[in-house]
Amino acid sequence: MVVKIDMNIPPRFFDSAHKSNDFESVSEKVAKAFISQILGEKDVIKGNPDRHEPDYLSGSRGFEVTFAIESSLVPQLKGVRDLEKSRFSIEDALVSDVLAAARRKSEKTYSCVPSLFIITMSPLFTWFYPFYIKTNYLTEKTWSAMTKKRDILFDELYSTYIDSKAFENILIVLPTHDEHFILFDVHAFGSYKEVDFMKRIGVNNPKIFPTCKTTYVDYGNLPVVYEITIIRYTEDSNI
Repeated sequence: MVVKIDMNIPPRFFDSAHKSNDFESVSEKVAKAFISQILGEKDVIKGNPDRHEPDYLSGSRGFEVTFAIESSLVPQLKGVRDLEKSRFSIEDALVSDVLAAARRKSEKTYSCVPSLFIITMSPLFTWFYPFYIKTNYLTEKTWSAMTKKRDILFDELYSTYIDSKAFENILIVLPTHDEHFILFDVHAFGSYKEVDFMKRIGVNNPKIFPTCKTTYVDYGNLPVVYEITIIRYTEDSNI
């Protein structure tokens, strides 16, 4: 099964925070929007690193935000280097990037126990297929088998970082293939596997978020492989 996807990269998404943007980069503003709009947190403010505060605060709660993106992919997303055209499976890279992000952020000292909010650029359909595929007894076995690596990852994140109180929770966002997002709640997964631990989220203006849109699907044998084209919106792209 081959899926061709356009990946939208907002303008200046990878620019660092500096004086001209009030020391809050585009990616940080996107992260703040996720926290306020998706998590429903009120009065979200930027934390003070000099006081070891996490990236954002909402009352007594803290949120450390990071992107789980393979370092070799960043120059391609920024347009410095052309995106490689070969087909690829993204699951192993996603697992590795999420683990690396959690490990890196856990090594910091915080003024409170924050939740870790991980934003990915990986539209891995097999991780959230229940929102799009109607299965029966036989096909459910096949599809559910493809979430094994996801479940192992979430168990490891829970036992390593949530049980140990390094983080209050770990929340992971994946873009879907239709300009939405899936929010995974690792605490809910690890503590109460019988409850819903993932939600499908929509946004009002997809162009200001790193979103994906499917342009072609060749239905065939599993596994699912992806061909991704980067769409870099400019400042005047009606955002």
